[in-house]
Amino acid sequence: MKHEPAPRDPQHVTAADASPFFASVLAALGIKESDLPTDPQSTSATGHILTNDAATSWLKPFAVTFQDTAHRDAYLKLAGIDPAGRPDFPLAITVFAANDLTVTHGNPLLIEAAVGLTPVAINVDKLTLQTGAQISCNSSLVATVQTLTKQ
Repeated sequence: MKHEPAPRDPQHVTAADASPFFASVLAALGIKESDLPTDPQSTSATGHILTNDAATSWLKPFAVTFQDTAHRDAYLKLAGIDPAGRPDFPLAITVFAANDLTVTHGNPLLIEAAVGLTPVAINVDKLTLQTGAQISCNSSLVATVQTLTKQ
């Protein structure tokens, strides 16, 4: 008998029903799904700046250090980046992750540069951009998004 996954609730994505791709990127980064927020996140709530300062960041920043270049290159491949074209990509990056993230009009998502202008990575299973929503990034950004919805 073929096992079919339970249908995902498009209004609320939790770690329990996250896509396999989202889970594989988290695993490559060494981040546990249990460390992510359990409720949907929206920039209309207080705070919407992502920074490597945990005291002021909207989502928890994860300091990821790759074990070696092979580990880093495996992550880059998952992110759709040819590692041969990015030999300068560092072995340490700041990562933000969420199961369900909504960026609202008038409340832009601001992604600040990490110390030393290190690239920032964001891994989101379901990202919703409402009409007029904006994302502003002051750093190199690697974004992996399983489902992108523009309203």
